[in-house]
Amino acid sequence: MLFLAYAFFPVNIDKNITVAISPEKTTSEIAAILKKKGIVRSANLFKYYTVLFGIDEKLKAGTYVFKGPQTLPQVAAELQKGSTKMITFTVPEGYTFDQIAELLSDKGCIKKEDFYKAAETMKFNFPYADQLPKGSKSLEGFLFPDTYKIPDYYSAEDIIQMMLNRFVDIL
Repeated sequence: MLFLAYAFFPVNIDKNITVAISPEKTTSEIAAILKKKGIVRSANLFKYYTVLFGIDEKLKAGTYVFKGPQTLPQVAAELQKGSTKMITFTVPEGYTFDQIAELLSDKGCIKKEDFYKAAETMKFNFPYADQLPKGSKSLEGFLFPDTYKIPDYYSAEDIIQMMLNRFVDIL
């Protein structure tokens, strides 16, 4: 009983702690992240709390900033909001693959290396994928120039797939 009282007592967070939760994260994974960052005292208790109150399936992806005293219910409530920071970027017509990688890196979306690696190794859901040559620059000309608004947790793979989807939509 004393443990439960301690676990529900607010965790005092001295400085801003930012946590990024991507859509594929399970409740257990989210709980582990929160415990590791010092936002909750017990990952298991957080998981049980969310299941008990039926909110385990309502936790949303997003980037959250925690500061000050935080109780378990407050943390769970915050994670139901889906507080996602959005990043807007514009790829001008005629941009090369290298220029797009640089643009995304400058905007803080992803690292250039991740963009190159994703282009080389990812299996894309793209009608012309079988016709593309191997290598990171094989997507040259297929990443559609447009203005995009993405959640800040998007990976290089997510961004490439989104741009390929836009190419197909416009074609």
